[in-house]
Amino acid sequence: MLDRATSAAVGKMVSAVITLLFAAIVAGMMFFHYQDEAEIRNLYTVPVPGYVQKCDAYANRVRSSNGVYSNRLYYVVTVGYEIDGKKFSTVLKESRPYNVGTAMTLMYNPETFAAVRLSETQQDSVLYMIGGAVVVFSVLSGVVSIVSFLRGCKRNENW
Repeated sequence: MLDRATSAAVGKMVSAVITLLFAAIVAGMMFFHYQDEAEIRNLYTVPVPGYVQKCDAYANRVRSSNGVYSNRLYYVVTVGYEIDGKKFSTVLKESRPYNVGTAMTLMYNPETFAAVRLSETQQDSVLYMIGGAVVVFSVLSGVVSIVSFLRGCKRNENW
């Protein structure tokens, strides 16, 4: 059996390791998300005006954490655009409705003529600021726990 001081020191070290693993996981998720968005930005480079042709509403039945089911609305928006006299369209899943004829800027891939929303080709800096803050806080917490553990080991010579 471990005495109380040793048990507390081991607990600090375990929490430090878990905190640093959490920081590594969050940093990895941010990296892969950034890579996915970078790939989209590299493919879709040319802006083109688009116009809403159709907007249909659908309900998605979702279950909340307390077990209650509710319907969440989402909208399937068909947007038409024209490149070099040829007409194309793309289908977008949106969280709000659009009126037919509403203009929106799309970005298209010059090789395939496929288009995505302009917002999909831009970085959302808020996501990276929050993720970065979580990583920094987790790393600092882990370092403080390790320093606390090491100081406890120096004071307790028989550990």
